[in-house]
Amino acid sequence: MRIKTAINAVEFLNNCKDFYPFTITHILTDNGLEFTDKFVTKDKQVSGKHKFDKLCSRSEIEHRLTQPVTPKTNGMVERVNGTIKNATVKAIMYQNIDENEARIEQVFDFL
Repeated sequence: MRIKTAINAVEFLNNCKDFYPFTITHILTDNGLEFTDKFVTKDKQVSGKHKFDKLCSRSEIEHRLTQPVTPKTNGMVERVNGTIKNATVKAIMYQNIDENEARIEQVFDFL
């Protein structure tokens, strides 16, 4: 699995923009350091200087953040992730656990 970094988040968003046949207008993320600098700035506000925010701005994508320490607000994202997993790695029978784990890694590397 990839490490959570701003560079990987930017790469992922660029891959999505290239792959999907529609325009992305909004993104909802958690408050991880790969997505925002909100909690490292002095006034605890988004600076607009974070790599992910810069890409969103250039791409005219509204970047929304979930409420901190409120996993319920991220429920829709988690549900979509579950749907993707059910439609991909859980839908295929694998010969062994190693084959299954390799496929999971391929799917999430793509995402």
